[in-house]
Amino acid sequence: MSRGVPSCKLYFVKSEKERSEPDDASFLLPNYGQRLDFNRIRGWLSQCTENHGGDCSAAQWKGTSGRVEDNFPGLEFLRLIDVLNECVVESRVLKPYVALSYVWGLAPNFRLASWSEGEVMRQYGLRDHKYALPRTIQHAMAFVKGIGEQYLWCDALCLRQNDPEDVLRGANAMDMIFERALLTVVAASGHDANSGLPGVEEGSRFMPRYPEDIVPGVQLDAYIELDQVMKYSVHSSRAWTYVIIP
Repeated sequence: MSRGVPSCKLYFVKSEKERSEPDDASFLLPNYGQRLDFNRIRGWLSQCTENHGGDCSAAQWKGTSGRVEDNFPGLEFLRLIDVLNECVVESRVLKPYVALSYVWGLAPNFRLASWSEGEVMRQYGLRDHKYALPRTIQHAMAFVKGIGEQYLWCDALCLRQNDPEDVLRGANAMDMIFERALLTVVAASGHDANSGLPGVEEGSRFMPRYPEDIVPGVQLDAYIELDQVMKYSVHSSRAWTYVIIP
């Protein structure tokens, strides 16, 4: 079913070689390649931690005991994917983690359940289920490792999906789970759990278009703003997501 077409803006700008300094059209210029630049992302995180204080760092937990139960209502521990040891762990103390926001869709999605819990909580236990894990979760694990972090939270593997009480406890703390994350990876371009994260894997992200020359010294390009991209994405239909306020 079509969700409509996002509106775009057309810009007439000076050709890059005609510009003497950066201007308001600089956002039209391509600044990324086919693969994610993990060094660049680590730089963003460092800038947040150093310049934004408690809003963007573990300093937000100052004044707390450091225990999960004191920071997440109704939870005694938080399950996380340890991407270095490739397993699910239960932590009763606060640890920096990345959260994943994505769409399950109709794709097969390996989930934590009472029958699989013992297996996936062993060191390297997720290796045995590597090909059952959807691409978006695999890519998110690679992303976390790429930025130098160790832990990932995603609902499919961090809530026991065949245990209604466990799912309810997680749902009741969901706002805090996303709020307390070091950062949240939003799979905005995906239509299901197998869509993956563009740029993590070779060939998974198209190179950007360059502005078109229409007359000497002048270029034309179309730009779709982020709120429009999100508004018409399948991701915007999920229960827990972000609202972009213009």
